[in-house]
Amino acid sequence: MDRREFIASLVAGGCAGMCVDLTLFPLDTIKTRLQSQQGFHKAGGFRGIYAGAPSAAVGSFPNAAAFFVTYESTKSLLGTSTFAASHVAPVSHMLAASLGEIVSLAIPCSPLVLSALVWISLCLCCLQVVLLEGQLLLLLHLLCPCCFFPITVYPR
Repeated sequence: MDRREFIASLVAGGCAGMCVDLTLFPLDTIKTRLQSQQGFHKAGGFRGIYAGAPSAAVGSFPNAAAFFVTYESTKSLLGTSTFAASHVAPVSHMLAASLGEIVSLAIPCSPLVLSALVWISLCLCCLQVVLLEGQLLLLLHLLCPCCFFPITVYPR
């Protein structure tokens, strides 16, 4: 991957992450208000459904950019090896997506951090999963992180 492709992946990934957050943020706000004990209208109704959206969008830019750059870089590296065969191509995409997710989850400016979750470190989180859930869940999380919730450590 040359410098031009790297910058294109970086900007495209970051912009895509921001677009997703700006699109889904009001839907998430409405869903949360619908689930409120007070009821939808007392929880705010449709007022201020974009309140907080800019900080979520700005916070998602680095994570989405890191995911996209890692995904594209891994695909280009694996594309020149034995993974280039058509029957093995899905494996290269899966590995690229898994590595991209691992890298993006390791960035401390995750939107999850902005919503009061505390990330200790990737190694400590992996250790926590192994201790609490076992090695199999850690392996599954690393191979297919999109199937599981992010590994987080809540403050005490």
